[in-house]
Amino acid sequence: MVWHKSCLARIAVFCGQSSKALSDCARRMSIFGVPLKGHLDDQHRKVPLILEKCVDELQRRGLKVKVDEHKGGETLHE
Repeated sequence: MVWHKSCLARIAVFCGQSSKALSDCARRMSIFGVPLKGHLDDQHRKVPLILEKCVDELQRRGLKVKVDEHKGGETLHE
């Protein structure tokens, strides 16, 4: 699980760990404030999971936007 550091004090799931151990553990798992390259290396990923999930959802739903090109630019229609 990943939490914002400021939200950690309000989390009720401790799984038998002390608050200090949970704080240290949550900080190690957090993606906030961590360089992207380091996080991706730690997760053995080339693309952030959230980006992969967003692209998968767009592909699943289909891109339902039609683009009409005109002299003055493009107009989008759903």
